[in-house]
Amino acid sequence: ADPMTLPLALLAVLALAALAVVAALAAFAGATWAKARAAAALHDALDTRDRLLALAEDVTWQTDAQHRLTLWRAPAHAAAWRDAPAVGTPFEEIAPGTSAADGGSSAASPLLRQMQARAPIPAQCVELRLDGAPRQWSLRGEPRSDASGRFLGYIGRAHPVAVATA
Repeated sequence: ADPMTLPLALLAVLALAALAVVAALAAFAGATWAKARAAAALHDALDTRDRLLALAEDVTWQTDAQHRLTLWRAPAHAAAWRDAPAVGTPFEEIAPGTSAADGGSSAASPLLRQMQARAPIPAQCVELRLDGAPRQWSLRGEPRSDASGRFLGYIGRAHPVAVATA
């Protein structure tokens, strides 16, 4: 064997190894940069959502797939609306008459039918019991789903309806 051939072969192997290390470091740096950008974008989106919710004129509500409340957020200016039901409360507990167990006819409840069908809830007047006393609210909502189309629950808006006094 030629004595000059061995060092050239070894040099070629070392060059390929160095190239592989540089490529791995570049891939790692790119992945780290992409992860940092995604985290910053998520932070910005959540901050924007929180600021928009703070400016809302209505209560923002959300449920999970079993129609239990996961969010009840009153506008900053509406201290009287802050009697929030506890997270995890089944929606039918705060909306009397939406289930047969509450004495209402589930067949007669448009809200319950829409929620069971996972359909959009157009604005409608609904009696909600938040602090023990029933009160009329205008409520609307939209079904939520994940990227694969699986139902996640509802998100919506609500505000109390002024009752005319005679």
